[in-house]
Parts: sequence; C-alpha cells; structure tokens
Amino acid sequence: MALTVSVERAVDRCYDAILEPLSWTSALDQLSSALGGTGCNFLSHDRACRTVAVMQSTNMGHWNELWSLNDDWATDQCSPRGAPRVRKGARSLLQTDLFSQDEIRYSRFHQEIAGPSGCRHWASASFMSNGYAWCMPVFRHKPFVLDDTREFIEVSRHLERIIRMSRAV
Repeated sequence: MALTVSVERAVDRCYDAILEPLSWTSALDQLSSALGGTGCNFLSHDRACRTVAVMQSTNMGHWNELWSLNDDWATDQCSPRGAPRVRKGARSLLQTDLFSQDEIRYSRFHQEIAGPSGCRHWASASFMSNGYAWCMPVFRHKPFVLDDTREFIEVSRHLERIIRMSRAV
C-alpha cells in the first residue's frame, strides 16, 4: 500500500532523525499526527534491547507523569501480550487485539493513566529487529479500527530499516 503524502513526509523525518537525534521528538509528533493520533512512543517490547532510548512524541509527557505517579502498581501490560504476536509476524496491532472491551473500559490502568493522559486507545506499527520485538503505538481519544491501521503495516517496514540504520550509525 502506498503511504499518504503526510505519512511519507513524516517517515522521511524519522530517517533524518537517525543523523539528527534531537529531531526525534518532532519527527514522532509529525508521524503520530499523520497516522491520526495525538502522541506515540517508539520502543522495543524487550527491556533487554532498550539500549536505544525509548523515543516519544511531545504529547506523551502527561502519560509519563501519570505513570510515574502510579509507579507503585503500574506495570507494562502491552509487552507481554503484544511481543508474542509480533514474533509471529504481526506488523500492526490494535488495542483490542490485546485487551478486552471490559479491560479498556474498567481497568485501573485505563482509568488512571491511559484515559486522563488522552491515550485511552491505540494502534501500533510492529516489527522484529535482531530477534527483538519492537512497536510504535500511536495513541488517541477514540478507538482505532482495522481500516485506520493499513498504513501502520508499511510504516513498520520503514521503522525496521530505521532501527537497523540507527544501530549501524
């Protein structure tokens, strides 16, 4: 599938960020917006592989604040559920692939962190690199549906190349 012009430009900014690391935040701001989101993260599901910093768009600041305020109980629930799917070849995941509607509606995580931060719903571009599962969840207030994620699959291919190039640089 061909990328829209706005997503293609945003992906190009991510390639540029390999050599201009200070531009990652603005590149991810642009990519998140182009994919219909309000914010995004870019990270490995595998903590052992997080030698490359977790990169985030600007709007993830409130998410991080709420996570920190609740770090006595908040744990990563996406990686244990999502990484096995990525290892089996999933290039894009919807939140509803990993969580039931009741979990999204009622869980403490969704009520106290995701919802108040404006990150209640997400879809991700996912891929494998050097044996590790990676993802770029894009967050927003309203749910993503399958049609929203068609470009995520192509974006995941670019992100995979970007990680390989970043490691080489």
